[in-house]
Amino acid sequence: MTAPPSLDQGNTSDRRSFRTSWSRVPWRTVAVLPLAVTAIILAGMFSSWYGYHPIDWRNYMEAASRILAGASPYQDLEFFAPAWVAIALIPLQLLPASYSAGAWLLLSAAAAFASALIWTRYQGFPASARWRVLLSALTAASPTALYVYVTGQITAFAELALVGLAALAASPNRKGLLLSAVAASVMVTSKPHVVALPLLLILLESVRARAWKLPVTFAATIFIATIASWIVRPGWPAEWISALQAGQYLGGPGLAARGYFGLREAGVPGILLFLPAGYTFLHWRSHGLKPPTLALAIAAGLTAIPYVRPYDLLLLWPCAITAAALWRAKGQRVLSVVSLLAVAVLPLTNAALLLPPLVTGLILGCLSLRHRGKEQFHREPAG
Repeated sequence: MTAPPSLDQGNTSDRRSFRTSWSRVPWRTVAVLPLAVTAIILAGMFSSWYGYHPIDWRNYMEAASRILAGASPYQDLEFFAPAWVAIALIPLQLLPASYSAGAWLLLSAAAAFASALIWTRYQGFPASARWRVLLSALTAASPTALYVYVTGQITAFAELALVGLAALAASPNRKGLLLSAVAASVMVTSKPHVVALPLLLILLESVRARAWKLPVTFAATIFIATIASWIVRPGWPAEWISALQAGQYLGGPGLAARGYFGLREAGVPGILLFLPAGYTFLHWRSHGLKPPTLALAIAAGLTAIPYVRPYDLLLLWPCAITAAALWRAKGQRVLSVVSLLAVAVLPLTNAALLLPPLVTGLILGCLSLRHRGKEQFHREPAG
């Protein structure tokens, strides 16, 4: 007769199986989830107590409410994003107003912090992880970030999506790229006029490197989002274009309202404002999409558009970090500090409209010096 199996062996096998399954539980997610829920509750209480319902948050929630009802999100409403952005915001619109506004504030601050942290790792500056966290925290508490929080703008999410796509394009590890790229593709289009140039270079660099997953995912996401939005609201593209061109909003008609003051109104010829964007494209063709090139694209893109509002200057923080890194590498600590202080201080002044060309100049100046130094180095042995 064959002896029955030992109960101890069976129990040992069960315990091993149990421990293996237990070890696969994503404990970080389990730990973060209750903290996130608690933070949202506290933010909702704060919003309820102090009546925090910022104007642009109300516009976004109204757009989400209209699209949920099958109506147009563009009629007499300052909402300039594609219709799929309004669809993506429906879960927040379904929450009570105070909790929705509180969650918006909390997520905006987290996005501003995460954007800076990802960029510091992408740029490799500062070298210390502790200083990266500190700089990211200061970025999330800067005047440009506060403008985002006070108005309830969506800029922080667009910035996080843009920086995230850049990091995904540069990362050799493609694990988990699909879901991250899909989410980033949806949110980066919430500010299409602000991110157009750097987003174009990210996609072109991926195509040139034959890294097809990111551009194909982006194109597929936008295609599916367009069809889904058409099903919810047929004809929305025409309504969107009409809103951009002729909608009546604060300051005048359309997205580039005449009531806002920019460099063109100050007498700067428009062609001069597009020159940095053209140089950026040529620089990308010669040197590829490294952090300085992408930072230059962000700053040059903000320089080229008709006007920039204070909250959109949040996108200049990655540019300032790169400029600081470049000047620090050249031994110019003063200019390194100036690059960061400019983005921290100028948004509080009437000179804020000069910030995009100033940051563009700081990056271009260091890049031209670096290239001139390389040319001199190559000439000396020949002499």
